[in-house]
Parts: sequence; structure tokens; C-alpha cells
Amino acid sequence: MHAAFNWNKAFCPQAKWTLKIDNDMVANLQRLDFWIEEKFKKELITNKATIFGRPFIYSPRVTDETNYKYYVSPDDYAGEYYPPYMSGPSYLLTREAISLILHYASQVKAIHLEDALFTGIIAKKANISHCGHWSKFNTFENMYDNLGCEECVPLLITTVANQGVNKTYKELNNIACL
Repeated sequence: MHAAFNWNKAFCPQAKWTLKIDNDMVANLQRLDFWIEEKFKKELITNKATIFGRPFIYSPRVTDETNYKYYVSPDDYAGEYYPPYMSGPSYLLTREAISLILHYASQVKAIHLEDALFTGIIAKKANISHCGHWSKFNTFENMYDNLGCEECVPLLITTVANQGVNKTYKELNNIACL
């Protein structure tokens, strides 16, 4: 993610928003734009350096299974819990958040869990805000489980493409409010 954030800063310095999304996710960009304009911008009043997504609040560091992919040594991160961070498959960052992440990245010890590192550990050090929007960044459940609407626009922006990208993208775009 560090390289992606550097690329973003170098080649898209005027971009006010950046959607980080994994390759097994799909996004509806028209809904993303709608929610940025109608809701997310209003939440920047207290802090322009903000990350939007699905927050993990009390995520414990794996301490006893050294062969487990989520294991992090206490030498690398001493805390019992990670600071709140955004779920890795998709989250939205402001330009100010990316700038602060890049500025503070060299001041923390890197760990291999990029979402906990960049949107949790570094974000905490940099005083970056989190705005939780579970219903808009659906990363685990069936997309129909948390379907809802506001202002006749479906809440869902991103979802996991567990049936194939093309099929899931079509389904995501066909969701309509009644």
C-alpha cells in the first residue's frame, strides 16, 4: 500500500478521494460519487484526514500461533489489540489522509498486515479519523443481507465478487430501491 499511496501522491496529487479496493471486489462508482457528495463530505467537518469503510474496533493481535498468516511478533507490535482500523478489502481515503500516512509511515515499525498498519497503527499516530459505514462497504456478507436505501439510492458501494467479478458487478448494479 505504501507504493500505491506514493504513486497516488505523485501522479494524482489533485485527487481528493482514493478508493482502495482488492482485485476480488467490485464497486459501483456512481453510488460512490453519490455517497461522497451526499454524506462523506459532510463528515469531514472535524478532520479532513479521514478514512471511510468497515472498521474493526477491538481486533486482537494473534500471539500464540506463529505459523498463522495473521501472527505478528510482539517485537513488531507490542499491543494486545490493534488500534481501530478499516477492513482491508475496500476503504476510501481523503487526500489529506494519504499525505499523513506517507509522512508518518517511517515513524512506525512495519508489519505485514497492511490494513492494520496503514489504517490503524499509522492512522492513530497521524490523528486520522475513521468513519464507519458497514452498509456501504460490504466485504463479507451476501450483498442482499445488508441492502438498504437512503434517498432512493442503494447503500452498497463495494462487495466481494465471490461469484465472479462480471456476475457480481452486474448484480451490484441491478440493485434498486423500491
